[in-house]
Parts: sequence; structure tokens; C-alpha cells
Amino acid sequence: MHRWFCHAAVGLSLAGATSGALAQAPAAAPRVRPGRLIGVYDSQSGAPLDDVTVTNALNGLSARTTATGTLSLFFVDTAGGLLRLTKIGYQPLTLLVANSDTDTIPETILMEPAATRLAPVVTSARARRGPADTVRSLELNGFYDRRQTSGAPSSAFQTSEKIERLTLLSEVFRLTGRQVCMSNLYINGARVSGAGVGTFAGRRGGAFRGSFVPNNLRKEPIDQLLTAQDVLAIEMYRSSELPPQYNVTRPPGQADCGATLIWTK
Repeated sequence: MHRWFCHAAVGLSLAGATSGALAQAPAAAPRVRPGRLIGVYDSQSGAPLDDVTVTNALNGLSARTTATGTLSLFFVDTAGGLLRLTKIGYQPLTLLVANSDTDTIPETILMEPAATRLAPVVTSARARRGPADTVRSLELNGFYDRRQTSGAPSSAFQTSEKIERLTLLSEVFRLTGRQVCMSNLYINGARVSGAGVGTFAGRRGGAFRGSFVPNNLRKEPIDQLLTAQDVLAIEMYRSSELPPQYNVTRPPGQADCGATLIWTK
């Protein structure tokens, strides 16, 4: 009888010790998804570019490249993102980058050094076209000059005054009578790489720099990139009306739908 009580007491003591150890064991730390790795380099020298600001246009979050020119896309959703890269002395670059769990190969991005630019010539507007800051911004980007000289009708040029009344940006067809040219799309002067017509999901190679999973509630590709409320102005050209600087002659070649230029707020 005495022996049985001793074994029972030892068993209870061990069970209590085990239970206490389990109660004090720290919970496993949640796994942090690092995101796809990108590397940004000078297109001429191949040198890594540090301090490049990489902004996810879909949620406004941004980060900067390290001294090795690399950055983890921890701030980009697994559906991918529209990234805008900026650095003083280099041309801004906008492109789509996939970031799903299967996209494990690092993405190499080349930035072109910016050409030396002369100071802009400031002229006074002959008539009031809208809020002063809007007019100033569009004048510097050549919006009004192209509206007068490109040969495109005035309906092909729309500003936020009318655009922001639309539910979806793709409905700009109602104002201009023209569809957005996704194969030759410029946002704030930078050509969007990978914005093919209706083929964001699962496409690889060619002009596509990544894939993008479409939102079923927004079936038009342009509505997955921007909302009508994001747009300051839009220019929609047919092929015969294209200004020379937006006439694509390099691969993937001349865009058969012309070009669409979007300036954001």
C-alpha cells in the first residue's frame, strides 16, 4: 500500500511538471512572408542602384532599395502590384510585378539615366481652364499644347472635372468615344510595361513583366490599375494622331490602338 502511494505521488508530480512546462512554452511566432526580391540596376553601367523609391500604386505603400540595389516586396499583395520606381537622375519607371507564393525568381529591373533637361518655359494661360494647380501641372506636361497641335479632336482630351463623375475609369469611352489603349499606356509620362489588353492573369514573356490577377468586380484592365477619382487628365490618341514621343517603334512594336496618356492627381 505504501509503495502504491509513492508511485502515485511521483506520477502526479511528473504530470504537474509536464503541464507547467507546456503552459510556459512560448507560442510559435507567426511566419512573416518576405515577398519577392527585386534588384534595381543602372541600364548602362549595370551598377546596383540604392535609395530607389519603390511605390505600390495600388495601396500607396513604399520602400527603398538597399546598397545592393535589392528590395523585398513585403508591402505588395500576393495578387501582384503596379510599382512605380523613382530616383533622382533616372527616368521614372512603372511596371507590373507578380508576387505570389510561386513567384520565387528575383526580378531584375533596369533604370535609364535621365537626360539633361532645360528649365521649363513659364507662360501665362490665356484663359482660365480650371484650378490653378491643375492648369500648371498639365501645362508642364504638355497637355494643352498637344490638344492644340496633335490633330486629335478636343473630345479625346478630358480632365478630372468630368472624369471623376464616372463610376469606373473604363467608362471614359462615354466622354471620348475611344477605348483605353492598354498596349501603349502611359501613366505620368512613363510607359507601363506589361499592361496588355485583357491579359493580366497567367501571361508570361513578351512585353509582360509580370502577371496580375483580375478583380471579378472590375472586368476592364484599366479599372484594376486606377479609379476615375485618381485621374487628373487623360489623352486618347488613334495611331494617325500620335505625338512622336509616344509613337512606339521598339518591341513589341507599333500599338495598333494608338496610345492613352493618363496624368494622376
